[in-house]
Amino acid sequence: MPVRGRLVGVGRAVRAGPLVLAGLVAAGCGDGPSPQALPDGAGPSGQPGPSASASPAADPVLAAYLAYWDAVIHAHRAADAADPVLARHAAGAELTRVRNAVARNRQQDVSIRGTVGHQPRVSSVSGAAAVVDDCYDVSRWKPVDLRNGHPIDAVDEGGTGRYRGRFGLRKGAEGWIVVSSSTSGAC
Repeated sequence: MPVRGRLVGVGRAVRAGPLVLAGLVAAGCGDGPSPQALPDGAGPSGQPGPSASASPAADPVLAAYLAYWDAVIHAHRAADAADPVLARHAAGAELTRVRNAVARNRQQDVSIRGTVGHQPRVSSVSGAAAVVDDCYDVSRWKPVDLRNGHPIDAVDEGGTGRYRGRFGLRKGAEGWIVVSSSTSGAC
């Protein structure tokens, strides 16, 4: 039975019919900062921000950002919109957006599986707010039919599978959490 309707990664839709993979973009529908060109590496004071080579353990913002992605991947793999791990790493509109994407896919018996590559860097930290810019790669994140566990043939129509994303985080009692996201095209 062919999959019908729209599959959603976390942001952009994937048309199905014969399935067309339109990026499975993990950002773009968030309520965060509007899409714009990423800065050239300067932090809030004009000093270079941490690079992707900075150890996430040494940078709590990067660690929280990557933990968010682990939670997103876990929820999609399990096809569980109520996955409690999500609520520890995302809040507000971002949490709702991810849960809605997982639920839409689940309704179509689809799970998204695989890995997402990252080149994140903290572009700003101001008090309890931070912004992470990332060139993330979803080209190895693929739809799977939940009924039989088989991959769903898909054609990446959205470009390279690498996208510029901007993710807003806020710091609370439990640490940093992702609260918004947006995309600004391929990278």
